[in-house]
Amino acid sequence: PRTTRPRGASVLTASLDRTVRLWVLGEHSSAACTRILRVCHAGMFVAGVFFAAFSPDGSRLVAASGGHGFGMASIWSVESGECLRMLEGHAAWVLSAGFSPDGGQLLTASGDGTAKLWSTDS
Repeated sequence: PRTTRPRGASVLTASLDRTVRLWVLGEHSSAACTRILRVCHAGMFVAGVFFAAFSPDGSRLVAASGGHGFGMASIWSVESGECLRMLEGHAAWVLSAGFSPDGGQLLTASGDGTAKLWSTDS
């Protein structure tokens, strides 16, 4: 999975504070946070975001997260910061996720011992 953005000097970080941060790398090891995405789930406590990665074309990102008894992945627009799609169905935290080379599918891996393949289309 890609944590650096194609054709650019950007990286993602995932955090237990339930955020994904987009950083633009500068000269001399400097970096500036340009976007903070807060992952939430209506009525459920999200324990944290455990992994984030860019789509192959860099236009979207996936955030892997979960809470007590559930796991989910969310697909976001890098440009707008809008959550485009929530992928729910794991019984434990989603710990990793990755886009297919064409960006049309997403594979998630969960602490419940399962992996799921999803279409990225709405």
